[in-house]
Amino acid sequence: MSLYERDSTRGLLWSIWQQNKRDASGTSLEDQVETMVRLGQANGAFPGGMKSFGDDMGWYGARLATMDFYNQKMFLDVYTDVYTTKRFVGLQAGGSANNYVSLAERPLYEYGTHIVPLTTSGSSGMISAKVTGGTSGNGASWRFTIAGLDANNNPSYAPLTAVDGTGSNSVAINATAGTRYFLVVTATPTSYQSLGWEGSGPIPNQYPYSVNILGATPLMTAANTCTSHSGAGGQDLNWNTNGHSTDATACP
Repeated sequence: MSLYERDSTRGLLWSIWQQNKRDASGTSLEDQVETMVRLGQANGAFPGGMKSFGDDMGWYGARLATMDFYNQKMFLDVYTDVYTTKRFVGLQAGGSANNYVSLAERPLYEYGTHIVPLTTSGSSGMISAKVTGGTSGNGASWRFTIAGLDANNNPSYAPLTAVDGTGSNSVAINATAGTRYFLVVTATPTSYQSLGWEGSGPIPNQYPYSVNILGATPLMTAANTCTSHSGAGGQDLNWNTNGHSTDATACP
């Protein structure tokens, strides 16, 4: 969706199937992401290679929180159905006040996104989030923001911000009454791990993080439940979030 909307990336959706590197027998030597980044760097869509692609994936993750795409109303309507794909993830308390950590049982994989619902401390004010990376291995990097969706489904976003390795960075947004807010964190490593097809590849790298949040509290999730959020407006099943299942099926 995000790639198709932009002139600079629309052509990549077809080119990755035609211009992937192949050996003499025609077997592909790279997967779609590798081809897309290589071609996108050549045509200027991703001038910084993996880092530019990481920025793109970070914004894509942010837009998943608000369904800020061409058919937003359709997506939001569909997502009120309890049996439809849901992507909310909770956090667990950290070792100090206002500090939270991602759940090991809900790992964030490469280019996966955690969308964490926030409950504001008041009707208006500032929400800030300071994200700290939990690993320096495998080119660890994250893109994150705070996304808002008002009563008329108009989206708003704090600046997209990056964290590399075990570093920290902060972002903030002015909260307004009647708007729902989400912390959105996407794993955007600079070292790509090809995972093969249909589970044939290696064990996926994981990208844990912690976050200090002021002005709001995040959804707190038990590690053993997939139906973690039952708030108003649907979007209350944690289905297919990093490999989880649906309905009453327990999280792995």
